[in-house]
Formats: sequence, structure tokens, C-alpha cells
Amino acid sequence: MNTHLLLVLSILCVAFNLTKAVHIDDTAYLEISRHILADPLRPMSGFINWYSSDDLIASVNQPHLPFYVYALVMALFGVSEWALHVVVSLTGVCAIWLFYRLALRCAPENADWLVVLFTLGPAFLPGQNLMVDTPLVLCWLAFFDLMTRPPDIRSSRHYALAAAALAAACLIKYTSVVLLPLFILTIGARRAYWMLGWIAIPAMTLSVWSLWNYLDYGAIHLLSREPVALTLKDWIFRWIEWFSGIGAMAPFALIALSSAWQVPRRRWIISAALLGGVGVTLHAHYPGAPYQIVLGWGLFFGAGCLLVGMTLSGAVNQLIAKWRAGDRVCAENIALLILWGAGVSVFIVSAAPFVAIRHILLIVPALLLLLGMQFRPGAGRALRHTGVALTATLGIAMSISDHVWAGVYRTQAGEIYRQLRSETQDTIWHIGHWGWQWYARKAGMPQYDTETSVLEPGDYVVVAETVHGQGITPAHREKLEQVSRIEIPSTPWTWVRLYNPTQMGGYYSFNYRWRALPWRFSNTPLETFTLYRVRGEMSSQERQGE
Repeated sequence: MNTHLLLVLSILCVAFNLTKAVHIDDTAYLEISRHILADPLRPMSGFINWYSSDDLIASVNQPHLPFYVYALVMALFGVSEWALHVVVSLTGVCAIWLFYRLALRCAPENADWLVVLFTLGPAFLPGQNLMVDTPLVLCWLAFFDLMTRPPDIRSSRHYALAAAALAAACLIKYTSVVLLPLFILTIGARRAYWMLGWIAIPAMTLSVWSLWNYLDYGAIHLLSREPVALTLKDWIFRWIEWFSGIGAMAPFALIALSSAWQVPRRRWIISAALLGGVGVTLHAHYPGAPYQIVLGWGLFFGAGCLLVGMTLSGAVNQLIAKWRAGDRVCAENIALLILWGAGVSVFIVSAAPFVAIRHILLIVPALLLLLGMQFRPGAGRALRHTGVALTATLGIAMSISDHVWAGVYRTQAGEIYRQLRSETQDTIWHIGHWGWQWYARKAGMPQYDTETSVLEPGDYVVVAETVHGQGITPAHREKLEQVSRIEIPSTPWTWVRLYNPTQMGGYYSFNYRWRALPWRFSNTPLETFTLYRVRGEMSSQERQGE
């Protein structure tokens, strides 16, 4: 075990998380946690303004296990961002070490560079925040670590712990229900039927959680998710997004390219990936389309197809070879990893409301382990080193950019509030969600609600233009006069941009229909704050936005 490497990677992970501002969905999760702290028995019955007006917390898709942990931290340390980040950082460190243990089991000769790709890759390191994806991937890694233990040490305790990890994962994100059939299938394939009783742990956990939901707000949260109605065109676009997201995170596809070149009969995959990339490039083009957007979709899609195609074809060939050679343990592990990636892919494409890099993160460990199992040490060393270096460089660059972007709202909220408060004693409203919502309210600016907010003459409204916001009612907009605009300029540290407000998407939600790439290069302003003042006298109806 390369302990020094793991310590360096762990320190980097913790450093990026501990110092990061509240960002994106962190705000919603912290608001939910504060409600749980106040009313722990009715977690779904509170209200949160995450769209245009106050809505039930039950409208947020995630179950609440992480939020109870956050509420406990708040009870012990107050609403301390630092303490909360410490907790999530620890889950990140545990995920790194668990992945390394899996890599040692599956591909011991390649474990070092595999853990570097996992930790410093763009899917993991930039996502170090208070969102639930790092704890989620930890639970998944724990599940597969327990399920792939060698037969000579595998016991009933391992199945019980795997079932507990599965249950915890289901209470972090419902995506984890895809592990239920995999758990049953694996036990059946091993003919360890007496272990099927452990399925009661996740089954009872979800049953109790659902009953709790019903008693709380009269519905079952797991079954209340908005169904995703996809036409054939939507479904095709979703797969383009999925493969493009994989390619956007994986300069290490160069390693798959090296692997393909070593096996002449698999070089057709390179041609197929190239044709796919060209096809998406041509389809993505529209009059006036920025070349970066068009070429980006083609490049990312082609890279994703190459990586998945090469990894999957190699894994299937290796599975067959190991089975024929009588190495059932290795064959079984390969099959588990294939089902891991396939299950997540089908679920996200078919059932998730959108595709984001945090969804891609769930299959990255499986892809890396399958790739590492096929790669012969010493073969294609130049491409391997290049792929690892490019992936780590991109991951660190994206992490720095996201870190700076998140910090803008932490600093600007207080500065803008103090500037305006020195000029007026009237109300200073804020518009915009994500981290801006958290810091603006913390600074003293109440949140604008399209249904209940009453604007008085002399009030100010501060709008963060880049983040998702609740909009302004037409009646209110007529009475607003722009006072000033504050542009936050880009620096070289933020040229790798994780969000594009023009295409309405990026790292945290990207969309092929709108041509929103997972990331891009840009030197445009990082954020623009527009300050408005409410003019003159308003009728009572105008004050309420009617």
C-alpha cells in the first residue's frame, strides 16, 4: 500500500473541501438541516424557496440521512460551515482509501495511478462541497468492497454490512435502489441463498422511511418523485449527454486508446467513436453556434464512446477468458463492475430529471477498475502518463475555478449589503438561489418571493445574474430602476468555467438540447450583480406583485 500517496491525495481533498464556500445545492440541504434541527420528527413538512416561492421540503428529491447528520453537527457546533465541511471531508478521505483497497484487489499493479485518476479527476475533486455525492460514493464503494471479498474470508457479516451500506446509500439518494437487484442477483449467482435474509435491512429501512413520510406529510417520498416523460428524441439526447459527460471528465480515455491500439481486432471501436463524435458535432451545429460549444460536444461524446466502448469490450472478453480458465472469483468481480456501470447508466438516463457530473461520479470507480484490470503494466506508458497528467490537471483546474466561483457570493453578499445599508434603511431584497441565497440571507437581505414579498418605494433588489433565480413579477419589474451593476471579472484561475448562463447549464446540470457543456473555456465575467431600486409610490396590488 502506497500510504504516502494516499496521504497526499487525502490532504488535497480535505483542503479543497474545508475552505470552499457554500455552493449550488448546499444551500437547500443546509436549510433542510436547520428545519430538522427545529422539528426533527417532521423533516418533510418545512418550507423552502428553491424555485419562485415557498414550497414543501418534500419537493426536494433527496432523502434525509445526510441532513440529519448535518443537523447533529449544527446542534453540537452551531451553523458552522467549517464543522460541516470537516464531516464531508472525512467521507471523501474514506472514499479515497476504500477505492484504493478495491484497486489493490482488482488491479494491484495499476492501483497507484487508478487512485490518482479517481481522486484528482474532474468528477470527484471539484465536487468537494456539502452536497451528498461524496458520502453517496463512499457507501457504494463500501458495498462493493464487501461484496467482492475473497470467498475464503467472506462471511455472513460481510453480507450484513453490505446490506447496511446499501440501506444507507438509499437514504442518501434514491438512485441507490439499483443496488437492490444487484445484491439479490449476486447472492443467487453464488448460491448463498441463506444470505438473502439480509435484504430485509434495506427493505425495512425504506419501509420505515416511507411510513415516516406518510405520517409526516401524507405521501411516500420515494414514490412522489415527478416521473420523467421522455420521447424517443429526448431519450437519444439523454444518451448523448451521458456519454458526453463521461468524455468530458476523462482525458484518461487516452489510456483506453492505448489499450485499443494494442489489440488490432478492437481498433474498430476507435473508428466508431470518431464517427460518433463527428456526427454529434454536425448535429450540434446551428446558425451562429459558438465553435467551442459545437466542437466540445463532438469531442466529449467521441471520448466518452471510446472510453466506454474499449472498457466494456475488454471487460467482456476478460470475463469470458477468466470464466473459461476457472477463475470464477475474478470473473464474478468483473461482472459486478459491469452491472454497476450499466445499472447506474440506465437509471440516470431513464429516471433522473437531468444529467450532471455528480451522476457520472457514481460510475467512475467501476470504469477505472475495469480499465485497470485490462491494462498491462509497462504497456503504452507514454499515453498512460499523459492521460493521468491531463486528467489530474483538468480536475485541479476545475476545482480551483469552482472554488473561486463559490467564494464570490461569500464575499460579495456582505460587501453589497454594507454598501447599500450605508445609503438606506429600507429593505434590501435578494434574488437568486444556490450559494448566493445562503450568504445574502446571512448578510441580512431577505429572500424575494414571487407570491408573498411586498416591495415598498425605496427598497433595493439585488439580483445575481448567473445563478438560477426566481424571476421578478411583471408588476414589480415595472417599478424597478437599475441603480448599478457589479461585474466580477474572470482571472486565469477561472478560465476553465463550470457554468454557462447563456446555455443554462454546466458541471452541475448540462443539457444537449440547450447545448450546455459540462465545462468550457471562458474569460467572460464570473458573475454580475444588478442592483435595482423601487421607484415612487406603488398601489397595494403593485407592492405585492399582483
